[in-house]
Formats: sequence, C-alpha cells, structure tokens
Amino acid sequence: MPVLRGESLRAGLSLLALLLSSAVPSPGIAQGKASAEAVSIEELIEPDAEPQNIFATDDKALRTSIVRSNKDIIDDIPATAPAEFHAWMNDLLSAFERGDFTASSRTIAQNHALPENAVRQLLRSFALVRAHKYDFFGDEVKDVQNRTRLIEIINKGLDQAGRNPLLVQFAAFTIDQANLCDKSLMTLPGAAADRAASFRSIAAVTGCSDPLLEAVKVDPPHQVADLAMLSEVLQNQPTLTLWLLRPEVEQHIAPAAQRAFRLTFTRKAIEDAFAVGADARGLALYDALDPEGRSAMLADTQDGFTATIDGIPVIFGAREHTSLTTSLAAAMYLSGRTDEARAMVEKDSKLPSERKLVDCLYKGRTAKDPGQGLKVCYEGKDQHWKDPNVDSLILSWALNAPQTDPYPMLEAGFSGGRSSGANAPIARFYCSVFDADVAGGVCADARRSVAYNLKPDRYESEEEPEARRALAALNLPEWDSIAARLESERVAGLAAFDDGDTNEPYADRPPIEPIHPPFAQHTLPPELISRRSDKRSDVAETVDWPKGWTALPLGFEPVRWQSEGTRTVAISQSGLLDRGGEVGRGGYWIHLSKDGGKTWGQPLYTGLAARFPYLIEPTSKLPLLKDDHLQIEVTYALLDTSSITYPPVGLRTLRREPNLWLDIPIEALTKDSNGDGLSDLVAAHLAIDGPAGETPFVVGSDAATCKRGEADPVASVRRKVLLMLTGIDEAAIREPIDRAPDAPLLSGLTRPSTGEKWPLFVKGHAADLACMAPLPMPVLVYGSQGENALQRRSPDFRLIELPSLVMNREKSRGYAIWSSGWTGGTIMFWLEGGKWRFATISSWVT
Repeated sequence: MPVLRGESLRAGLSLLALLLSSAVPSPGIAQGKASAEAVSIEELIEPDAEPQNIFATDDKALRTSIVRSNKDIIDDIPATAPAEFHAWMNDLLSAFERGDFTASSRTIAQNHALPENAVRQLLRSFALVRAHKYDFFGDEVKDVQNRTRLIEIINKGLDQAGRNPLLVQFAAFTIDQANLCDKSLMTLPGAAADRAASFRSIAAVTGCSDPLLEAVKVDPPHQVADLAMLSEVLQNQPTLTLWLLRPEVEQHIAPAAQRAFRLTFTRKAIEDAFAVGADARGLALYDALDPEGRSAMLADTQDGFTATIDGIPVIFGAREHTSLTTSLAAAMYLSGRTDEARAMVEKDSKLPSERKLVDCLYKGRTAKDPGQGLKVCYEGKDQHWKDPNVDSLILSWALNAPQTDPYPMLEAGFSGGRSSGANAPIARFYCSVFDADVAGGVCADARRSVAYNLKPDRYESEEEPEARRALAALNLPEWDSIAARLESERVAGLAAFDDGDTNEPYADRPPIEPIHPPFAQHTLPPELISRRSDKRSDVAETVDWPKGWTALPLGFEPVRWQSEGTRTVAISQSGLLDRGGEVGRGGYWIHLSKDGGKTWGQPLYTGLAARFPYLIEPTSKLPLLKDDHLQIEVTYALLDTSSITYPPVGLRTLRREPNLWLDIPIEALTKDSNGDGLSDLVAAHLAIDGPAGETPFVVGSDAATCKRGEADPVASVRRKVLLMLTGIDEAAIREPIDRAPDAPLLSGLTRPSTGEKWPLFVKGHAADLACMAPLPMPVLVYGSQGENALQRRSPDFRLIELPSLVMNREKSRGYAIWSSGWTGGTIMFWLEGGKWRFATISSWVT
C-alpha cells in the first residue's frame, strides 16, 4: 500500500479537514435532548407477562402442547434410538391423540405394565418441556431453577417405577429436550445392575457422548461397540474413524454388517482427509474400494443398518446428501485424472436441471419484476434444491467448456453471501481455475473456510474436544500413532490454507489494551466526588439542551456542557472517526464557543473513544474550564474486548475506577504540527503518520500522477458500490456495557445519529482504488495491519471490506459482497441501455 507524505498526503486529506472545519450548523437550530435517541423496548419485544409457575400448567394445555408438536417430537428422536423406544413414543403420541391427559397416562401405563402414577409424573415432565422449552433450556437463574426442579420430579417418578429401563430412556430424552446433554443424565441409571447397558440406552435416545464414554470405562469388553456408537453421535473425531477402520476391529462385528460398517467408516475417512487437505490419502481410500464400494461413495444416500458388535446392536442411521462425487472429481482433476473426473461428474442425473435453474436465476434477477422472475425458477418439478450445486456445475464447466463464461454459475452460487463450506480439493480447484480478477474472492473465501475448520479453536460443540481428551486417556492400541499422523496433516493443511486473514473473533483474542493520548490523570478531591461517579451506565441523562444555544453539528451527541459568562464548552460523542458498529457510541469531541453557545468553533477531537478506557461523566462538581485547560471528570471503565460478540449482548468492563479527572490543554486538541489541516490527535488516531503497513491510502491523493483515459474500465462501478455503502452506521443498535444484572435484556439500547458524508474506512488494496474520481466523502483504505492499529484506538473498529467485483467476461454484469463485521450484503450491477444499474440483492445484520 502506498505511503503518502507531504503535498500528496495533504491533498488527499483536504476533504477530511474541510469536513471537520465546516461541521457547524447555522444558528438557531434546536438540539433537542442531550442523549442518544433511546430505542423503545416495546418496539423490539413483547411486554413481559406476569411471572407464572410453569409447573402449574393444567393438563389440558400440556396435552395440547404434545398433540400440536407430535411431528417435531418424532423428528427429534436420534437415528441411534432402538425400535422399542420408537414404539414407546408412537404409543405415547397415539394415546394423547385419542384421550385426555389422565386417560392417556392410564393407557400407556397399562400397555407397558408400569405404575400409573410414575408414568403420569414423567409424562407431565415431558409435556412441560414441550410446552415451556425455553424456560428450561437456558443458563439464566430462573432457567436453571426450573431445570433443577424438573430433574427432581423426574427422579421421583423413576424411583416409583424402580428405575425401569424404558422410563430411564424416556427421562433421558426429556432432559435432553430441556437442555442438550445435561450432566444430570449420568445420574439416571441409579444403582442399575447393568450400568453400561443403561448408559448405552441413554446415549441412543439423546445422542450425548458422556454416557458412552462412561460405558467404555465400566465395560471394557464391549468398548468397540461403544466407540462405534460414539462415532455415530459425534461429528469431528477423525482419529476414532481410522481406529475403527483397522482390520483388527472387523472380527468384533457380525459378518452380515461388516461390509456396511467398512463402507460407512471409509466414507468418513475420505471426508476427514479432504477436510485437512490430505487429498492423496482420500483418493487412495477411494481407489482401494471395489466397484460396488466406489458406487456407494458416489451415491446420494446411505442406507441405515444395524451392526451387532460383540453381541451389542449398534444402529447406524440412514443419511441423505452424502455424495462424495464433487470432492473426488475435484481431487482427480487436480491430480491430472481428468477423464475419470469427467466421467464421474457427468453421471450426475441432476446436472441438466441444475443448469436450467442457473439460467433461470440469471434471467430472473434482472427481470422487470425480479421477485416474480425468481419465483418462477423454483416452481419447476425438476428442481432439487433452492441453491444449485455450483461445485459440480463449475467442475463440469472446467472439464468440458472452459472457453465459455462461468459467471452465471458464480452469481447463482455465491452472490447470496452464503459461506463457501468448501473442503480442500474444492478450494484448490477453485483457486486453480479462477483468477482473482475474474471471480473476486471465490478462491479466498474457499481457502478461508478450509483454514477455519483446521484451527484448533474452531467452533464446535463442547462435547467434541471433551471426547477427544477422554478418548486419548483410554490408552487404546495404536491410538497415539493415528492421532499424531492426523495432527501432522492438520498442521500442514492449516499452513497451506491459512492466509492470516480469517477475522478471528474477539473472544479468541486477548483483551486489547488501548492506545490513547497521555493526558494527565488525577484523583478527584473528596469534596468533589459525586454519587454519579459510581453509576454503571454509559447513557447520559436526558436533559434539555439550553435554550438559545445553537445545535452541535449533526452526528455529535451532547454529553456534558458548561458556561462561564460567554465562554462555553460542550463535550459530545460521535462516530465520525470512531466507528464502533454495535459496540460503542463513538469518540469524545470538544466544542468551544466565545458567545455563550450562539456559535461554535470547529469540533476538536480528543483522541479518546468511549470506554477505551475512559467514560466521561455527564455531570460533575468539577468545573469544566480552567484558564486554557479542560478539567473533565471520568471513570476509568475499560471495555473487555474479549466480551464482544455479535450481537453484543454480554459486554463487560475489564477494569473500573471512578472519581478521576483528566487535565486536557486546549492547545493539545488544536496542535497541527505539519499544517495539513488535521490535528496531531486526528492524524495519530487514523495512523496517518504511522508505520508504512498501518498508514492508509487516501482515495484521490494520487490524482496528480494519474492520466486521463488510463483508469480501470470498471472503476465507475467500484465507485458506485462505495457510494452505496455510505451511511451503514445508521442501522447500528448500541448495547449498554455492564448492564445491571436485574435489567431487562434489551434495556438501554440506543441508536446513534450520523452526519452526512462521513469518512469511509475501507479494508482493501490501494491499487483497486487508484486514480478513482473523488467521492463526496473521504475514503481511507487500510490493510490488515492498519485495521489492527485502529482497533487499539477504538473498540471494535471494523473496516468495510472493499468488495471484490465478480464480473462476467464482457464486464457488463457483476456483483460485490461487502461486510463491516456486524452488517453486510450483496450489491448487483449490470449494463442496461449503456448505463449501469444497481440493486441490493441481499443484506444481513447481527
């Protein structure tokens, strides 16, 4: 990225300097209230109902909850559940369809020779969960209390029934519905004679791993059966998959199921190999199969089966959409086996209808009525999915017709902003056939998807890493060597695919220590301490703006103000230079007036972002002005950036110290050492004078070196896309920090007001914006180092990712996907009648 100095930099920043100096409204405009506009909670959520005792829900309502959700209940039963449990649940649902709660309980108890009171108690528990699921499921205090009481009732019912195995299973299914894999499942067997069998039965109806791991410990002779079932309930255990594929395991399996077992685990092993970039190993596993086995790998479904392992039946559920065709074909394409890849892809009977769908979507998006045009695309009887299988279509294109334009497939598959989900051979394939100038970020997104799934801290359920640790501790034969080989593949794959730009979540980073101006900090004298100083809120009191005072510029929200005769000072917050997305209200600015608030001078930036680390108090006994200094009461309230999530509902303070004040010389706010029109504080905040890797490129600053007629032919498109991205902060809803524990979840939300033509902070490459005609707002372009530097000065400072333009070969149509961390979308553009037309075709917000 170019490093601009001297006259070139001053020219590029002139618009920003002009913006700051002219941000003064005409006299007489009313300011209104002093705080940000509060979002009405009534607009966001239904009014809270009166607290109720959910355990007192009447039988009629409970029966209704079961009858209405009977299909969902059946769908919630895991594929590993035995036939006896399915029969029990069908009997239960049929009984409730026919009669009331009392009659149903009696019928079920009689049908299964069980105590009626125990059955009724357990049925009520299940119905309560179905009727009030989210009053049991969460981690709020009330949820935990409800769940604790529910489990007590369940255990009483089990005691009455002597811990009947079928009722233990039903109780486990109920608890799992209330809170996935709750640790209380482990207590359900009680003093059962065959605890291992009880744990297996619990795992079978819940899909939870802890009971199976316990069964492995208490019943070593049947560990192969338990580990096979464990592989069915967990998703990411490649070491377990290869361990179960060892030839030694086959002798534990009844002959009738050996082939199905081997093919199931071969499929998993191939998928695991392709996930880590071990393409050669994945192909070798496929090549080692006989013709029938290879056909099974390419089938779109996998039949369910039961394998008897050391006398214990283990159920493997049927699966849909299991085909490895595209991944195998991509791996073959990359290894030079193009004839095999072509034959494999062209066998797909859905390809013709997929091509039809792509053509329809391509026409529909630019129809006079796009909604109707796209609706028609999904009405045909031969359409299989809402989204076409773009991977397969692009493979067919690369193998058969690479001279044609692939753009329609790219638009159909990727313009909606869906994540790539690519494995290693698909990512490598995309990067081999698409140049970045043609397909934008398709290759980069695919690589990023592979890299993310190879990170040790990738998102997955808590069960997965816990199970890996538990399995490693079992000292199974050959386990360590298999695990070491797979770990070396993972490390190599991560090194091959990680480009170092995977947008690591704040929760996975250490808390950021901010950089801020070193204004002198002092402790308030005891006589000047106010009760307000300890208030845990960053929302100013709603106080009327003084009458006769001129409003502050648009986008500057008053926090505090004071007059001494005609000398007047106001402190405001603004997102002009501190874009906090949904996290912060911006940075602090100073406004000075010499005529009692009738006119204001240029806003002066303090270099301080709210809660990074200071929070300026809205009232204080300490006078604001003293000679040519500002005395500002603050609370040190450093935001813990590792608490930032999207949406940000659990923000917290890392360190807090009230009753402080800052001594800020006014001269420090106005100092402009190089005379470029920007104060030293602004220049430092924006890294204008920072190291080369952090310094921004300012769009238009290269005008003197640009020649007319040599601009990128699509520069006008990129410029229009940038213009469409302005004003996105208007949609941000701010979350309060350190919300009181008893406060409503959405209390204290605010929306910021924004100014027109605010600077646009973009993440990208300067070359993509070289020689662009000036925009009505300053555009500063940073790289990854620049974004990191900005995040040390403003909490959650998210640059807008400069969208890569994905265009057809004629440069007459394309799309761009943009993101600013908490919001984003897709803009489409096309030439029509010699003019560019633009449309937003998708958008999202956390």
